[in-house]
Amino acid sequence: MPALFWITYRASTLNFPPLLDLDDLEGLYTVVASNVAIAILAVNYVIQVQVNSHALARSAAHIQDINVEKTTFIANLSHELRTPLHAILAAASFVKTTGDLTTVLCTIF
Repeated sequence: MPALFWITYRASTLNFPPLLDLDDLEGLYTVVASNVAIAILAVNYVIQVQVNSHALARSAAHIQDINVEKTTFIANLSHELRTPLHAILAAASFVKTTGDLTTVLCTIF
């Protein structure tokens, strides 16, 4: 017995109820309205996910820019502080080895 014939014969003997009852339009409208509502919710969800992912990408780029600026600032600040600190350390070392603070003060001022 061919498979298609067997499936058709078996379905006809089981007495399945019809998929749509055209006499029950209110039920049909309810089913269609429910499916449309679900589709609208799904589309809204997808749109919201896309908006959130774009916002997240913009935030990540902004944070990366801020991090570069922070690194540049700290490097510049470190350089600007290092120069006077070397002078202070050199003067302190001179005073420690010679014990002559007046020579250091006269040289600076």
